[in-house]
Amino acid sequence: MKNLKVYPIQFVYLLFVGLFFSIPGMLQSQQVDRSELDKGLGQIEFQNYTGPTAPAQVNTRSQIWNIGYPLGAAIRGGAQRNGGTNRYFVIHSVTPPEGNKLDADIFGLGPGVGVDHIRNLRLIIQGYLEGAYNYSAQDAALLAEYITIYNAVFRENWNYFTNTYKTAVVQQLTPERAGLSTRFSDWPGRTLILIPLNNATAGSASAVDTSALSGSQVVEEMRRSDEDEGAARRTAMADLKDREAEEAEEAARRLREAIAAEEARIAAERAALDAERERLARERARLSAEEAAARQAELDRKAKELADREAALARDREAAQGAEDFADQKRSEAQSDRQDITGTDGDGSDGSGDGSDGSGDGSDGSGDGSDGSGDGSDGSGDGSDGSGDGSDGSGDGKDGAGSQAGQDGSDDASDSEDDGAKDESEDGEDSGEDSEESGDDPDKSDNASQTGKDASSDSGDGEDEEGGFVVRQDGVPMGVVGMVIAARNAPYGYIVRVNSETGEEFQRSAFNTVNIRTVIFIDNKTILALARESQAGGAIHFVKINTDTLTITEQGDDDIHADSLLWEKNGSYYAMISSGGNLYIGRFDNNLTLQAQSSIAIHPYAGINFQGLLILTQRDDGRVLLLDPVDLKEKQ
Repeated sequence: MKNLKVYPIQFVYLLFVGLFFSIPGMLQSQQVDRSELDKGLGQIEFQNYTGPTAPAQVNTRSQIWNIGYPLGAAIRGGAQRNGGTNRYFVIHSVTPPEGNKLDADIFGLGPGVGVDHIRNLRLIIQGYLEGAYNYSAQDAALLAEYITIYNAVFRENWNYFTNTYKTAVVQQLTPERAGLSTRFSDWPGRTLILIPLNNATAGSASAVDTSALSGSQVVEEMRRSDEDEGAARRTAMADLKDREAEEAEEAARRLREAIAAEEARIAAERAALDAERERLARERARLSAEEAAARQAELDRKAKELADREAALARDREAAQGAEDFADQKRSEAQSDRQDITGTDGDGSDGSGDGSDGSGDGSDGSGDGSDGSGDGSDGSGDGSDGSGDGSDGSGDGKDGAGSQAGQDGSDDASDSEDDGAKDESEDGEDSGEDSEESGDDPDKSDNASQTGKDASSDSGDGEDEEGGFVVRQDGVPMGVVGMVIAARNAPYGYIVRVNSETGEEFQRSAFNTVNIRTVIFIDNKTILALARESQAGGAIHFVKINTDTLTITEQGDDDIHADSLLWEKNGSYYAMISSGGNLYIGRFDNNLTLQAQSSIAIHPYAGINFQGLLILTQRDDGRVLLLDPVDLKEKQ
């Protein structure tokens, strides 16, 4: 604890300076190879699959979103690589500074992927950004759109990639795979999508480098899209840059405060040290040589410590200045972006005002969607109005690719993707509640599914031959299913998948309401357990959980006592039923249906012991109670 008291500035440095460790490069990122930015390629128009699709290949938006989310969650958990090279995979490349060059996440599409529509590819990338950097659905969808256009703009531009990205990033690329083709048929096995990174810090608005993504060529492509839609996207990007500026300003402010406090401490300690030196000089004559040398050594140690702290302060001042410069840069970019959108001075008439131009309250995906640019303007609305014109998964509702992507759940969780023209209505009637997407052969399933914001998964190449809990990545066993408690004061928690060798968590259920003391694996695909209705509380019921998707597939109707455990015997499952203020033992089958109930109330903390053809438990008053295990009638 001594260091905490003596060097508090260092802790502030870790918390805030870490967000801006690459500021020198960030401040010049828009000047990187400007000649390449201004070359101007042909108009970007993605060509998607439009043919028929078998019903078996249909998947929900949540399943598609969840291809990316677990890959990102693994990166957030510390992995440098995740996924299978035959399928979807990611390489997280963050290395020491190299001039102004950028770090990147490389999102790869292996030869076994089936994504064939830009909308679904963006939904996968959105899930990745939410998982890796904790972006909101709105921001992640916005960035995903920019990322795909950015990568299409610079496809096959090897000179740009080598001049823009660090050596470690470029070493993972090949000229024929770097970037994104506009043809879906070129994607499998020939795509390495570059996600330029700024501070790569989860929870920071500046995790991804928005300056690189919104360069002149990308903005030009945005202009070429539908006028209102393109303006809404660009306004949303300006809003994001404003939030980056606010975050940097706050970090700089806190650093300045900590610096001032540390400067005061150092000044006081240096004055005390000078006084100690004067005292030693006065007392040296009466001290032994050993005593004088010891005191002098202690004074020298303190002097060096103060010098080290002053050197650290210099670095902190530089970091604070860097954060302030970064905030100024982002403010300037946001203002310039808005002026470029409408030719105004950015006072609100640029599309960030009342929405009269179709990009107001909803321009960042949070509006009412009444003009097609509200909730779903960035492809992440609530799904009720869809979110796009169907061509890119982000407009007026024809694709329904809103933020339901992470909320509507799925059972089978195959990783296939789709094209809206294959299985969705052409007239925009899909409400976004349960629309489905199509794509891969189910035999190529990633076993990905809906997970929560803190979830993760190893996104392997398929499941174990026995259909069990092992997830494979390139044929290597990667994980087992288990449970973790969410808080110290209750037994409720998540179902998780972890690496059986390292203990690293890869996947987590979206819910944390399962009583983990009641989990029973009834076969290789199904968990039976007791769970609350919601994380806020509510009744407790029997549930079935799919071990591949980590989603609840069935829920029973009967109210179960909050402190009930779960017992299994001969294919029947026993729990304490709450009814009329009393507790009774109930017997259930594996369809969660109540088969029998005791007529005698039992003790709230009673156990169940199976003794031959008897159940031994306790009455409400504590006396022993013997029951028939089938009909639960009292044994006389």
